[in-house]
Amino acid sequence: MIKLVIVGRCAADKTRDAAHRHMRTVHGPMVYDPPPDAGPMPSYYAQNPAFDDAGALPALWRGDRDFVTEVGFGDIGDLKAATSTPYYLDRLRPDEGNFVNQATVQAVATREETRSGSESPEAVRLFLFLKRRGSQDEFGRRCALVERMVDGAVTARASDVALPVPDGREASFDRIERLSFADRAAALAFVQRSFAALVERLAPCVETPGSFALLVDHYSVARLKGLRG
Repeated sequence: MIKLVIVGRCAADKTRDAAHRHMRTVHGPMVYDPPPDAGPMPSYYAQNPAFDDAGALPALWRGDRDFVTEVGFGDIGDLKAATSTPYYLDRLRPDEGNFVNQATVQAVATREETRSGSESPEAVRLFLFLKRRGSQDEFGRRCALVERMVDGAVTARASDVALPVPDGREASFDRIERLSFADRAAALAFVQRSFAALVERLAPCVETPGSFALLVDHYSVARLKGLRG
């Protein structure tokens, strides 16, 4: 599976809460419960709305973003097929303007490199969006250190690496690290306890600005469906 990871700001005419509510109650069902004639659709979908971390993340790493959306497909061909249907072009894409500031969107196609642990349906996640500086070997070596920095509060970890951009442009990010926690309290405690040391290990090989972190609530399709009753 490849995954399109989309990060951005909410529409300027919406509060963060209103935009997140539209994503959960309007746009989400359009993706995970499409009409029979919708055509090819994603095989995986998750919403990750950001929440106020009360200044827990250092200013240098605090991402000025409101959401992370993950959309999975079997391969690039499946992605292209799903984003060229009338259903996507005439219904899904126009609805994005009701909650997304399109000028702020960064989207990266990725493949999952590693995954460990288990994640609860109502997990809280810490995303690290990393832009490489210097050699690929050193970047990979230092990113591997993330696993050594996690403690018992982290219930799951995954690493996604960016796929080459077809037209030769640089991807917005080279790697996305994801740490999962049982709840917000556990995530915030980990950030306060370990985040500074973690990014200190990464600092020599990542661009800042260009790299950032985001604390989010995770909404799987099962959790989104549960909200509908």
